[in-house]
Amino acid sequence: MEKTKTIWAIIAFVAIGCLISFLFFRDMQRDRQESRKELDTLGRTVYFEGEVIAAPVYNNTTLLCVKIDTSSIDSLHFFSRHCAVKVQDGVAVLPIGLIDRNDSSDLFKTHAERVVVNKDYDSKALFINGGDTLVEELSFWRGKIDEIHMLMAWENARDSVHREQHP
Repeated sequence: MEKTKTIWAIIAFVAIGCLISFLFFRDMQRDRQESRKELDTLGRTVYFEGEVIAAPVYNNTTLLCVKIDTSSIDSLHFFSRHCAVKVQDGVAVLPIGLIDRNDSSDLFKTHAERVVVNKDYDSKALFINGGDTLVEELSFWRGKIDEIHMLMAWENARDSVHREQHP
C-alpha cells in the first residue's frame, strides 16, 4: 500500500512537471512569434539615416541617437516588451544592445559618425565611420532599457540638435 502511494506521488510529480514545462515552452513560443511579428512590422515601416549624435548607456543597453537626414516616416514611437524605436522631430533613438568594450565591432557601432537603418527594408543597419563601414543585423531589441530612459535619450538628442540649429 505504501509503495503504491509513493508510485502515484512520483507519477503526479512528473505529470505536474511536464505540464509546467509544456506551458512554459508554449509561452516562450508565443513570445517569440510576437517578437518576430513586431520586428517584421518595424522592418516594413522604419527607414532612416543620419548623423550619430550620441550613444548613451542605460541599464547596460546602448541607445543610438541619430540626427535624421532622410527617413521613411515623420513620427513613430514604438515601445513593447520586445522592440523599441522613437523617431520624431528629425531625431531617432534605437537600442543597439549591450556593448562589449573588448569587441571591435561593438566599439565601431558606438563611435560611428553616421548610420543607415533598414534602407532596403532588410533589417540591417550600416554604421559608417570615416571610410569604414560595418553592416549588422537590426533587431530593435530593447534589451533592459525602459521607456523613460529611451524618452530621456530622445529628448537630450532633440535638445542637442535644436541648440545646434539655433545657437
